[in-house]
Amino acid sequence: MPLVFNGAGSISGISDTGLDDVVNDGLFIKNLKSVTSSVTLSGSYNWGTFGPTSIANGVTVSIGSGGTWSIV
Repeated sequence: MPLVFNGAGSISGISDTGLDDVVNDGLFIKNLKSVTSSVTLSGSYNWGTFGPTSIANGVTVSIGSGGTWSIV
């Protein structure tokens, strides 16, 4: 689903199911600075994080085949 911006200042097309640390406020998207629990990112999507970011000791970030994770 593509992101859709409307004149009222809201964005649709963002799914944060299971990602309580991602917040959409209409114009800006923010994320936490550290990955604190292991996660597998679906290969069906390209993922992005605003950095810098860190990964806690003992935590893994796995990216499914065909997916990407970009840290900007």
